[in-house]
Amino acid sequence: MTPPKSQSRDDEVKQAIEAYLQARKRILALGREVPGRIGGNDNIIGRIGEFIGLRFLESLGQQPQKVDGVANPGFDLHEGELLTQVKAITWENRLGRSVQLKRGWHQFLLIELGEHYTPERIGLISQDQPGSAPASYRRWFFPHAHADS
Repeated sequence: MTPPKSQSRDDEVKQAIEAYLQARKRILALGREVPGRIGGNDNIIGRIGEFIGLRFLESLGQQPQKVDGVANPGFDLHEGELLTQVKAITWENRLGRSVQLKRGWHQFLLIELGEHYTPERIGLISQDQPGSAPASYRRWFFPHAHADS
């Protein structure tokens, strides 16, 4: 008996699920091994955003550290008294909405991940500069990428 057409790609779906779960498992393991770089809760996109945020701020000369623990009061990174909240949204988020901002941050870093899950845009504002234009990024994290690609 031939399987229904709706099941014709089930093997491909199962392989994609397995690859996703293995990647997720690796990120969680790395989070236990190097929690200061990729640790956190079960929100993998959030962990990825915080890692990209660390790299971005380090490229600006800052030396942020991740907040210890999985729940934090309005900020994800700190450098002394400088507190940074990081939010990452993916291209699937068609409305551009993210989770609600919490009070307590001095800098807000918004990372937009494009269709290939690489950062397309990064915006960094401080409480003293509402309305600042987002910074264009790309080369600092993916050296082979071009700012206009």
